[in-house]
Amino acid sequence: KNIVAAMRDANVQRIVAMSSMGVNDDKPCMEWRSEGKFMAALFKTVSRREYKDIAGMEKDLIATDASDISYLLVRPVGLGGECVPRGEYFIQKKKFDDVLGP
Repeated sequence: KNIVAAMRDANVQRIVAMSSMGVNDDKPCMEWRSEGKFMAALFKTVSRREYKDIAGMEKDLIATDASDISYLLVRPVGLGGECVPRGEYFIQKKKFDDVLGP
């Protein structure tokens, strides 16, 4: 709520926010892989506060009036030094309904 209020006070209309896999409607995330199980365990234990912050931010942005704030939530998966950029991305508007980008 603080982010949305600050955006309105400063007349900022767009935000790109980095979230995480497994937040809100992305639960369960990658449920068939060990990474998904690890993230679920992490969010339930040592990262409860961080999960609450990220989930709250997403909910607050989604609840805004679309006429005054435009947002993009990014949930990166597989970022790391060993990952070689391939020039591809996925857009997921609905769970299990991915579209491969250029």
